[in-house]
Amino acid sequence: MSPWPNRSLACLFLKRGADVNAVDADGRDPLSIAMDSANADIVTLLRLAKMRELEVAQGQSGDDTYLDIFRDISLLASDHPEKLARAPPPKHPTL
Repeated sequence: MSPWPNRSLACLFLKRGADVNAVDADGRDPLSIAMDSANADIVTLLRLAKMRELEVAQGQSGDDTYLDIFRDISLLASDHPEKLARAPPPKHPTL
């Protein structure tokens, strides 16, 4: 299964106000699940969302960096998911 739908869905859920602190039946939050799955793109999105949530809770408007990054990743995930695909690690000749 392609990882692209996961990125697109994560962006959609975050845009719609998904609770990044929600936990599943095992007590794991979305960030823990993404980290366990080694999904760097979703980990980044969730960390950004938590950062933004903390800023808002502290009454800080912050700057537009979060919104800019989130918008860019969201557009790539929905319009050009192949651009977010990770390149395979380089193959090194064995000695």
